Amino acid sequence: AVVLLRAGRVGEVVSQLERVIQLDDNDTGSLNNLAGILATSTDDAIRDGPRAVALALRAEQLSGGGSASILYTLAASYAEAGRFPEALSTAQRALERALAADDFKLAASLREAQKLYNDRRPLRDSSLGSHR
Repeated sequence: AVVLLRAGRVGEVVSQLERVIQLDDNDTGSLNNLAGILATSTDDAIRDGPRAVALALRAEQLSGGGSASILYTLAASYAEAGRFPEALSTAQRALERALAADDFKLAASLREAQKLYNDRRPLRDSSLGSHR
């Protein structure tokens, strides 16, 4: 999936991640990565906010809710689904965890995302996964 993603073959990445999740629906990495793609893809045909929320919530549940990167994805998923108050509160939780872990790159990304969510705009991430 990583090789396909770097080659810009996002549709194939989605298919690969779907297969992994069918085999193991407890794979938090695959759940988080697929949710991130479905939430932030620049391709309208790939985005699916409600599905991204469901996948990200599952990843958060499995991780115990402490992962800043999964919360980042969940916030982006909420924003794609038009649930901006939840996106903002989740992004704030993620920011607090990122700062506590000295993950300043993720914290900066979260601050930028919060600006979008304040403006009721979803995140579009052409790098699909650079923060996850």
